[in-house]
Amino acid sequence: MATNFSQSNGNASSDNNHKTPVKIVKNMDNLKFTRFDALFIFGGMWTYIADLVTDVLVGFKYLREQHYWWCGLTFFFVIFPSLTLQYLSLRWFVTDDQRSRETPVQTSEQTQARHSSFASKLWEWTSWLLTHVLQLGAVNRYIRTLRYGFKSRLNQKYYRNMVYEYRDVTMLRLIEAYTESAPQLVLQLYIMVKVKDQGWLTTTSACVSLASLAWALEAYHKALREARSDKQNVGYIALTVRIIWRLFVVASRVISLGLFASEYGWGVFIVVGVHWVYMTVWLIHQKTDFCPTRFEEILFDTVIGIIYLFSYFNMKEGQTRFRMLSFYIIMFIENSIMFALWYYNGGKKLMYGLPALIFVWGGFFFGIVVMLFYYRCLHPNQSIRMCGKGAEVEEDEPDCGQVLKSESEHSNENDIERASQEGSNSRLDESSIEKKAAEKSVDEGNLFSAKGRRYLYWEIGMYINDTKAPETRL
Repeated sequence: MATNFSQSNGNASSDNNHKTPVKIVKNMDNLKFTRFDALFIFGGMWTYIADLVTDVLVGFKYLREQHYWWCGLTFFFVIFPSLTLQYLSLRWFVTDDQRSRETPVQTSEQTQARHSSFASKLWEWTSWLLTHVLQLGAVNRYIRTLRYGFKSRLNQKYYRNMVYEYRDVTMLRLIEAYTESAPQLVLQLYIMVKVKDQGWLTTTSACVSLASLAWALEAYHKALREARSDKQNVGYIALTVRIIWRLFVVASRVISLGLFASEYGWGVFIVVGVHWVYMTVWLIHQKTDFCPTRFEEILFDTVIGIIYLFSYFNMKEGQTRFRMLSFYIIMFIENSIMFALWYYNGGKKLMYGLPALIFVWGGFFFGIVVMLFYYRCLHPNQSIRMCGKGAEVEEDEPDCGQVLKSESEHSNENDIERASQEGSNSRLDESSIEKKAAEKSVDEGNLFSAKGRRYLYWEIGMYINDTKAPETRL
């Protein structure tokens, strides 16, 4: 999405090694929905559909060949994640509807919109229920995102609707990718090695699952940066490089797991279980802050631990290079051990033993090199030093409870200024605006919280159901 932003360097030091942080303030009124945005969203929708379709076809293929166990696992990894996605999507719709009804109305247009006809309300709920019963919740949200995007080219007021919807669908896709695409990828690779099934359908299913996994992760990253007023948007060249980085690192991981499973069967669950427990404990030790209670926070960390089975996913503010280094060292050691055990127990006799060795190690290091290239040359904050004094890798998914005070103060000023322009009809006085602005920073960018899904930039929820944002109730 094309972006206009302003930068304020404050009192910049003359020493190049001690530059003060640059504050970025993005004006949503100047953001544009481009053709590349439409193509990227459209690509995300089709990778999602293609992933599900190829997995279902592979499942019926196993059923026809009387491989009932593999058929059952394939359909389980399709049905369970799909039901989870539909539940979350529908639950968010209900939550948004309730929130819109609880928001105080400020204009006659809002009052008229709230008291719309019973028929329109019935149709809205029926259409949402029908699409989710048919397991089309994500597709419905993709279409809505595109519709709002194209409308915003004629009326800028629809742009925030597009961002709201896109943030929801990217989070849903992220959850679905790591509970459906990733397990399917390991399963299909295991079957291909175990029974030497290199048929075009199984191979296509595995490749599509890999592409869907990388695409979902980077679409989430893109949506998160666009939802942050203090972060520059990532360009499409940089996004392409990031997808390549994820593809090679995840592929190396999946190949190691698949080859190990083909030789040791259920032993792969021991490796996966130990890694998951270790990563969950590591996340808890980092004291992440995304949930209101400690119990919910631990439960949340256990879910994110599943993502850590395949790739790094930053969950804490600070210099991330040490955490990334630790994670990738652990992953490389695990991949090497699993591959070595397979290779020296019959793998080296196979014709694809050497190519697998080259890809597990070469692909992993190539992905790391691409990652370093991205941070050094294509990062939105320009060049980032990887080592030495002043080196810092910026967070991809920052912890939103640690927003810089200077950024929060600047955001508060915009909140108050916008609130004052709403006129005397506003029910929010200046003190309540200041309070909401202070609280908003905690949730800004946090897609895992209810407020974080609806509070965008410095707009602290006061434009929900406002005439400035038509059809904001999603």
